[in-house]
Amino acid sequence: MPKKSEKKSKKQKTTKETSDPNKKCSKEFAGIQNKGATCYLNALLQTLYMSNEVKDAVIRLKNKSKLSKKAKQKSIAYQLAVLFQELEVKRTGNTNKITEVLGIDVTKQQDVAEHFRQILNKLAEDGNSLNILQIYRSKLINSLTCSECNNENPENCHLLVIPLPVHLNDCGNSIQSVNAALQDFFKTVILDGDNLCYCDTCQKKTKAKMRYRCEILPQILVLQLKRFEFDYSMKSFKKLHNEVEIPQCLKFQKTQNEKVRKSEWIPYSKKSEESSKALQKQQSSLGPEFDKRSKSKEVKEKQNSQLDGSQRTFTTYKLFATCDHEGEFGFGHYVAHIRPDTSNKWYSFNDTYVSEVENFFPEVRQNNTESMPCRRSSEAYLLMYRKENMNSNQDITNADEGAERIKAQRVHDGKSNYQTETNDRRKMAECEKTEENQMEGLPRKRLKKSSILGCFSG
Repeated sequence: MPKKSEKKSKKQKTTKETSDPNKKCSKEFAGIQNKGATCYLNALLQTLYMSNEVKDAVIRLKNKSKLSKKAKQKSIAYQLAVLFQELEVKRTGNTNKITEVLGIDVTKQQDVAEHFRQILNKLAEDGNSLNILQIYRSKLINSLTCSECNNENPENCHLLVIPLPVHLNDCGNSIQSVNAALQDFFKTVILDGDNLCYCDTCQKKTKAKMRYRCEILPQILVLQLKRFEFDYSMKSFKKLHNEVEIPQCLKFQKTQNEKVRKSEWIPYSKKSEESSKALQKQQSSLGPEFDKRSKSKEVKEKQNSQLDGSQRTFTTYKLFATCDHEGEFGFGHYVAHIRPDTSNKWYSFNDTYVSEVENFFPEVRQNNTESMPCRRSSEAYLLMYRKENMNSNQDITNADEGAERIKAQRVHDGKSNYQTETNDRRKMAECEKTEENQMEGLPRKRLKKSSILGCFSG
């Protein structure tokens, strides 16, 4: 017994000593007990609790449910609601029941992204919890096009988490920012050589083009930075510690895909905007002669894909939570950093220890006329962005001005903003054809090509 007490005291002391000096202990929020190696679960549960859309939906389900006592013990939605109500009254959370429902071995630390998917898919099994799943779900189309016959083979993908590489194995370079990682994820990939695909029309293996098209964006966008990869020289997994620039806001633009006659969302980039302006200037200088040539299909597609910025529709996301992993593959510690809906302050949730973090976004990146608050991190692993608004030619360079525009348009954060997304969710429900337990499957060809391997961090 003395040894156990001494070990516990040493652990608590280490946590406080290694805490950031910029953090101030906070009594506004409660922490969650660590049951052994459940820091990953605690960090994840805090992000769910601090998402008002999720918290309100879970508590409503608990109040409306008429489950038997035995059924309540097995319901993840009910157990989450009990935990959220404990945290609501600033009581230290207990996860005994949740770990039982999920079948978690509390002595083994596991991957936070994997258990995020597990909890949401478990919620979907409760039936009435499907609306919670749709808060996070994106609808993507994995498009595979034969280079010889141009026949497209689309595949629906419903993703709760979008995995982003932080390292490119084919060229050995590190990806420096989340924006660059998004551009890489949505870019067109040429499949040839060993990756040739069989074409039913051509009746043979041919070279193909593959890319993801995003048809529906979620209310909360979750990105996973793939920091764990297999090292073939060492024949083991390793963690990538390279720093990645994490922007406070992300911007997507809606474009029209003439080939499939559907709109899609693509990550906004300054480069694409400059390209659009250059095209517009070129069109103006060509005059009447351009109108004659624009009748060709190729030019029309180029026009539609590179419209003037004033004619485009944009939507923005603002970062409100991160789950950071400290340490190496096979061991380490998870900490959540969260910004509440009602505040611009950031807080660190380190098991039972909750503290305020000052200057969470210390850097401002200057890019021509764009000034974007951002931070660089070698530990950020899971990122959560909330949809802010959707306007034509909107500007996200000033967060305060953006908040005023949202308020003026009666589009608010949290629960109210979630209610404005009913039309998108209705469209999503009409398009769904896959079973719930298959929605997380990414095409194997893409994973193999980009060497993005899903794995657990210890």
